[in-house]
Amino acid sequence: YSTDISYLCVVATTRCNFSCPYCIQDTAPGEDLHPEVEDRILEAIQNTRALSLSLTFYGGEPLLVAETCRRVASMARELCRQKKRVFNGFIVTNGYLLDGDTAQMLQQAGISRAQITIDGNREFHDSRRMTRSGMRTFDRIVRNVRAASRYLKIDVRMNIDSDVHLSSDNVRDVEL
Repeated sequence: YSTDISYLCVVATTRCNFSCPYCIQDTAPGEDLHPEVEDRILEAIQNTRALSLSLTFYGGEPLLVAETCRRVASMARELCRQKKRVFNGFIVTNGYLLDGDTAQMLQQAGISRAQITIDGNREFHDSRRMTRSGMRTFDRIVRNVRAASRYLKIDVRMNIDSDVHLSSDNVRDVEL
């Protein structure tokens, strides 16, 4: 019941560019954040009494609607600035679309941190986390992590699977 901080988590889209076999979300055909929902989010931010706001975008894959994330984060940050409140922007992404230019655009909008998930080493990751068209994703995500880290703090989360990651050597094999 504290009014110190308010946490808002926004599903920017339910669509995704990956087809992970273990995903529980129904991402097809998917739906993007509606303008009236954007208005309600900004209204909630305007009306909060919290001293600090943490705004997180996730989905599906929020960077499929990167402009929406940029716009909402920019407006939320401005509302916080006007009310002399702290603003923290965060995005949870698969990293495939988070190149340096996108990371810089997000940073300029007030998003300072991104969480990216990989599924272990290159071989295992690419066998499970591929694009909808079947393309491998590990190398591009690693390149994007390096490029995006110039602008955003990056948290890399790794899914561990007991069928493959039987030893610490398999986990150490992940190179970032």
